[in-house]
Amino acid sequence: MNRTANAAEAARFKAEGVKAGVPDLFLPVPRCEKHGLWIEMKRREGGRVSEHQSEWIQQLLAQGYAVEVCYGWEEASKVLLGYLSGTYDTSSVSCADTFPSRGRQKGQPKKKHGFDFDRWMEEN
Repeated sequence: MNRTANAAEAARFKAEGVKAGVPDLFLPVPRCEKHGLWIEMKRREGGRVSEHQSEWIQQLLAQGYAVEVCYGWEEASKVLLGYLSGTYDTSSVSCADTFPSRGRQKGQPKKKHGFDFDRWMEEN
């Protein structure tokens, strides 16, 4: 892609309200003591994280989200499946028992921040 095409694409994204650096995909499902999963997609070869992306990633991690940079759809698929199954590796510890498949355990208080997936599903 040439510079003119990149500039045109950037202008189109800006007009659509896209913010520079925000990861490509978001799964608003709490798992493993995380509020949701953000994925930044990169080409399998030659993809790199920009300064804006790095800043967003650090902020999202600090807010309690899982964030992954995935090089190709195969890697993203493995991350998504691991996250949804509760085997997502947050520090070499499986979180399968931390949350059941549909969010928090009965009687466990709701978090003050983050996305309440169960409530959203009930309302929609």
